[in-house]
Amino acid sequence: MPQHDFGGTVVAKDGILAQPGRNPVQVLSANTTLSKEDSGGTYLMDASGGDFKVSLPSPAGKSGMEFTFMCADPSNDGTIETTGAANLLNGVAVMGGANVLAIANKKSIRFDKGAALLGDHLTFKSAAGKWVVSGIGQANACFVVA
Repeated sequence: MPQHDFGGTVVAKDGILAQPGRNPVQVLSANTTLSKEDSGGTYLMDASGGDFKVSLPSPAGKSGMEFTFMCADPSNDGTIETTGAANLLNGVAVMGGANVLAIANKKSIRFDKGAALLGDHLTFKSAAGKWVVSGIGQANACFVVA
C-alpha cells in the first residue's frame, strides 16, 4: 500500500481520512445550519430532492472560518445564506469564463437550477466580521445573489 505524507497527523472520521482541523467532504441535500465547528469542510450541494438552504454561522469575532460549496446536482436551487442583519456577503465570482458577478452587501447566493453545472463552486471566508466570497461557475448566471 502506498504511503503519503499529509504534513501532520491524519485521523479517520466515518471511514474518511482527514487532517485534524479540516472536515471531510459532506453531501448536503436539505436545509442545514452550519456552525464554526463545521469550518474547513467542503460541502456538495445535492439539490436533486428540491430547493434547500444552508445557513452560515455569524462571522462576528470569528475571522478565519472557511466553507467551500460545490454543485453536485443542479436539478433545483441550492442557496447559501447569512443570518442576522449585519452578516453580509461581499466578493466576486466568475461565471462563464468572462462574466464577473460583483457581490456587495448581499444576504444570499444560490446555485441556480437553470444555469448551475456540476463542479461550479463558491468559497466563503470570514474576515473582519463579514463573509468574503469567491467562486467559479461554468455558465453565465449560474449564481444568483439576493
